[in-house]
Amino acid sequence: MHVVKHVGVVSLAKILAAFGLLLGIVYAALFLSVGPSLPGYTASGSGPAMTIIEGIAGGAVSGFVGGAIIAILYNVFARLVGGVRIELT
Repeated sequence: MHVVKHVGVVSLAKILAAFGLLLGIVYAALFLSVGPSLPGYTASGSGPAMTIIEGIAGGAVSGFVGGAIIAILYNVFARLVGGVRIELT
């Protein structure tokens, strides 16, 4: 068994930014295809290209910021209570 005592902040932030990027693409595609049929939908006037850019950029940025926050919190709590035990085979 190995214990993860520290997580690289930028490393985790980059990984979660990549996940956010993928989710942003899915969100933008769903919003463009299904959004107009939803009740309460109002077009922002920015057009489909801006919706795609906003979805992708928003996902990547929120993933990066969220990943950095999670890594910082993990490092603080790992020092206090111990890290996560994992088995590497």
